[in-house]
Amino acid sequence: MITAIVTALYVSAFTVFDWDPQEIVISCYLPTGHRTADGTVPYEGICASNQDHLGQTAMLFDSDMRFVGFFEVKDTGGHHLLREGKAVDIYRDNMDSARDFIRENGDHGYVVWLDAEG
Repeated sequence: MITAIVTALYVSAFTVFDWDPQEIVISCYLPTGHRTADGTVPYEGICASNQDHLGQTAMLFDSDMRFVGFFEVKDTGGHHLLREGKAVDIYRDNMDSARDFIRENGDHGYVVWLDAEG
């Protein structure tokens, strides 16, 4: 019964916005001592992508389409995959957290770009 309810909520939630998952590379970045591209002090829950997605929210899935989380795009990156919008760089506070994130979620997945904050 609970599975049916969760499935119904899952399916109905995706009818409210344009469901167009894009395959991406997933990486993590660590504190640099600098603010993000939009002037924010970095915190876990944000990510970097390209300038076109700045201000949007990335709804991230692993390579098996399991939901990973929502990440606000507050930063941009220099790597060509980030500049081309083919990667998402997730901010993590420390190296252990970054390793755990990639170990749990993998380094490839899917993203749906949302015009939303947080």
